[in-house]
Amino acid sequence: MILIDATVFSILSTVFIIVVATSVNVVYKVVAFTLLTSLLWLHGGEFLEFSYSQIFDGPNMYMIIYWILSLTMLVPIPFLARPRASKTSIVLWRKFFHLIVLVLFVPPLVMHQGEFDGLLALAGTLMLCLLVIMEVFRVVRKPWEKLSLLLNRLICPLLDHKDQTSSIVTSHLELLFAVVFPVWLALVVKGPFARRDYVIAGLVTVGVGDSAAAIGGMCLTAAPHKLPWPRHSKKSLEGFLSFLISTNTVLVFLGSWNYASCFACIVAGLFEASMPKYDNAILPIAYSFSRLAFVRIRI
Repeated sequence: MILIDATVFSILSTVFIIVVATSVNVVYKVVAFTLLTSLLWLHGGEFLEFSYSQIFDGPNMYMIIYWILSLTMLVPIPFLARPRASKTSIVLWRKFFHLIVLVLFVPPLVMHQGEFDGLLALAGTLMLCLLVIMEVFRVVRKPWEKLSLLLNRLICPLLDHKDQTSSIVTSHLELLFAVVFPVWLALVVKGPFARRDYVIAGLVTVGVGDSAAAIGGMCLTAAPHKLPWPRHSKKSLEGFLSFLISTNTVLVFLGSWNYASCFACIVAGLFEASMPKYDNAILPIAYSFSRLAFVRIRI
């Protein structure tokens, strides 16, 4: 089983599990359970064998132990801290999860370039599937009412105005997707996307840039003096400039800065400033393809 097959297997299994666990229609439950059982019977062994080869491959095991220890120490902090219901407090604690992403993914993507890409893609896909299942359980209360109440009690204090416009929360999914998507491009599409300059797109634009834009835009402006940008937007020119400065500074530090990366940061910054929702999922895509377009046009 190759990585693409493992991903398709994970997605289909997730869909069938959700239908079996939440559907009130008995026919849907039976059909989904039958399909899930067939899928596990036909390909479950291959998937387990592939996962085993990725997990217990020498260095990969040490990276997984590092991830587990980091998650155990960092994830409970914002939930135990009980953020106050102020905009500043919510923004800062939400960006704490961006810090967690940096702690988790900087070592495999920056310090050990390319060594853990297969493990990252598999682990990221499985984690996305798990988060989707948890989000469905949170929204669909019956027959998982106690679990739904627990998840809502943990998540609701951290929601901002974007999340509150919909019953489904996607911020955490977008954050993880932003880091995993460039790795997928590197492994599947390959070509220029396999270069480290493109693989770190999610870390640079979302892990650093989006955090800097939110915190910089909040700290550098007071409501009466805020410079909305684009016009009539809740985002500010100060936030956009914070995005550009932080992303370009990180790229210089990593030795990945050039005119193409500067252009890509500007494009990603424009997307971040103009999109009211789902910007985290779009930023690494905008960065990667605009950087590639700049290189191709110059050639």
